[in-house]
Amino acid sequence: MADLIVTGLTRAYGPVRAVDDVSFTVRDGEFLTLLGPSGCGKSTTLFSIAGLDRPTAGRIAIGDTVFYDSAQQIHLPPERRNCGLVFQSYALWPHMTVRANVEFPLRLRKVPAAQAKAKVEWALSLVEMQDYAHRWPHELSGGQQQRVALARTLVYEPLLLLLDEPLSNLDAKLRLRARGWLRDLQSRLKLTTVYVTHDQEEALALSDRIAVMNGGEIVQLGTPQDIYLQPRSAFVADFVGHSNILSGEAVRNGQAGILLVLSDRQKLHIDTEPRAAASNRLQVAIRPEHIALFTAADRPTGENLLRGRIVQRDFLGAHIEYIVEVGDTTLRVMGTKQISGSEVLLELPVQRCMPFWQDE
Repeated sequence: MADLIVTGLTRAYGPVRAVDDVSFTVRDGEFLTLLGPSGCGKSTTLFSIAGLDRPTAGRIAIGDTVFYDSAQQIHLPPERRNCGLVFQSYALWPHMTVRANVEFPLRLRKVPAAQAKAKVEWALSLVEMQDYAHRWPHELSGGQQQRVALARTLVYEPLLLLLDEPLSNLDAKLRLRARGWLRDLQSRLKLTTVYVTHDQEEALALSDRIAVMNGGEIVQLGTPQDIYLQPRSAFVADFVGHSNILSGEAVRNGQAGILLVLSDRQKLHIDTEPRAAASNRLQVAIRPEHIALFTAADRPTGENLLRGRIVQRDFLGAHIEYIVEVGDTTLRVMGTKQISGSEVLLELPVQRCMPFWQDE
């Protein structure tokens, strides 16, 4: 096996760049997720790797095999790339049994019957679908159909596994179970995998690394822990797990750091210098679970205390979600504490505040 290397990948549709000079490497056996909102370019990137979409420029290679190179005018057709692609829709043949669906790629490759039979049994055992070999696709649940689609992809032992939102058609509980066996299967096979999703929880749970995309570009690439705990922009902080974003004027506070002055003149102390070039405007992101709520009677003594008003309470079983207005900003707060009344104080711990300079 070898690394997948994508360099300067660009896909333009007229004046619009769906993928704009994207570069990344997927190490041998690594699980990399392309994460982002609809229209960010993640599926276009995946289809360019698979050969289903021809890029405008760039280079895609795995080891010594070049899939695409605009400079050398190389564009390897999909059937010669030995990539396994699982679609969101599963795309099973309705007139074929489970066994026949899984065997179909081997028939196209003219694999001898005895060898094909052994490979089909192996692939079905990987996804625990041996007992369903004689069923038709319409007799299977969504999760079972997804396993068959994966077995059909694994049966010919591809160099690279490409997954385009394969869990999006499953209900929440089944999706949770499917994440577990998919990650376990990938790690056992040590198969280099590129996974596309807009689901942040999926990306965090499955990935070795995550490439967050927006506007056709990779805006941050790192481990799930890095992406969640050290986002490089307010967009990443808000997209990967919900964050509250407070904006205001930045005022230097001597050697003590920076003050964020909100529209209602309340202040937040920030002791971390934001990334990139400084400006007069500052954004601070903080996770809902990192904000503490108090009433005036609690007499909190924290440094970053803001006055607010609860406008909505939602009991969600394990926790309560509060919607709190602070000036002209609405914050989401999660906790287990029952707060009565509407007037509250919010504590935003300095170490939990993630500052970013705001573009002018």
